Amino acid sequence: MKPLKLTVVIILVIVVLLLVIPLFLPETVEVSGNRCMKASPGVVFNQVNVLKNRENWSPFNSDTTMELVYSGNDSGVGAKYSWSGEKVGNGNLEIVKSVPGKYIETKLDFGPQGSAGGEWRFRSKGDSTCVTWTIKIYNLQYPFGRWLGLMMKNGMKPVIDRALVKMKNVVENNSAENPKAKP
Repeated sequence: MKPLKLTVVIILVIVVLLLVIPLFLPETVEVSGNRCMKASPGVVFNQVNVLKNRENWSPFNSDTTMELVYSGNDSGVGAKYSWSGEKVGNGNLEIVKSVPGKYIETKLDFGPQGSAGGEWRFRSKGDSTCVTWTIKIYNLQYPFGRWLGLMMKNGMKPVIDRALVKMKNVVENNSAENPKAKP
């Protein structure tokens, strides 16, 4: 009888922890990365502001089944794209605010999986432009969404950092050869 009681107590403790800890986890998760690049603010800004340029460095383009559909403006406010793929699922991104050379705000919609926002800040530093990319995931539902938010915070940081390194390589090595990279 004692092993059964011990098993029941262990299961109850695990269930309580799975339900209590998320009460203290945030409903919104924010993840940021930054990188300085030896390129003009206009070149770096346009890697984000012109949506098609994201194909050069986006960390989410590894899904070979992914299809992108562009709509709205080519760049700036109103520029949109949607995607669908086996690994990346379905969703869309729209630029909702664009201040040339300084700031871009995006809205991401993952359908039933939720929504997120993105912010890009650009700052001149000598002959370089420093970029900060922040992703905010909103309205994480209790309890499992909050656990997911905790895991995403840890999992997204390396993804953002890799994308910024890739963007840095694009703007530093290809800006003269790549017309898309030019302002």
